[in-house]
Amino acid sequence: MFIGIDLSNTSSDTSKAVVGIAYNVDSDTHEMTGFPFYIDSQQTVIQNLGRYLRRAIEDFKKRSKRKTLPSHLIIYRGGVSEGAYL
Repeated sequence: MFIGIDLSNTSSDTSKAVVGIAYNVDSDTHEMTGFPFYIDSQQTVIQNLGRYLRRAIEDFKKRSKRKTLPSHLIIYRGGVSEGAYL
């Protein structure tokens, strides 16, 4: 299972940042899905990330042909360079 996570500060509400999680839903296909959630923009660590990863993994199990948990997890966390907001 591939999971991608990235964060972006919103321009309309400077107190919130949006986090997006995208993931494949079956090991035999390239079908992807995902969901957003909001965090405090001052956070450098995504709090409660385990809860959101569990949601993605359970969705994989529910939607996969074999109805099993993934045998491997590969998580990509997009980063922000030091000067991205200058």
